[in-house]
Amino acid sequence: MNKSEKPTEPDKPTSDAALERFNALSIDEKLQQTMQSLHWIAKLDDETLAADEAAFNQAKATIALPESLKSADAIFSKVKQRGDAALPIHDEIGKQMARAARDGGKLTSDVEERMKRDRQDAEHKHNKSKGYEDLFN
Repeated sequence: MNKSEKPTEPDKPTSDAALERFNALSIDEKLQQTMQSLHWIAKLDDETLAADEAAFNQAKATIALPESLKSADAIFSKVKQRGDAALPIHDEIGKQMARAARDGGKLTSDVEERMKRDRQDAEHKHNKSKGYEDLFN
């Protein structure tokens, strides 16, 4: 059976002796055997592990990490140094909002648009800083 083919049900024991052996298994063993027969998990025998290890070593030889990912210590130091700071709140913004609240006047459409744009820029900058792209540069 190809790996791309999915059986609709697990393999059933084909003889009375096989059925007896299956019934004697613990629930964990039955579950593992069933999942293997459905190809949900791979068998973990020496042959399979050796084949997987050989495939991994072959792939490892062909994949080159970028310089920025070669040193785990450098990446961890950037994480520690950067932290995940919350969106900075500037005193000037608070003062302007307090003034607008005290005055109680209506904001003009151009001021509203500028405030909306400033907020979007700040949120975009904050969301981008939460990513980890900067850790690998």
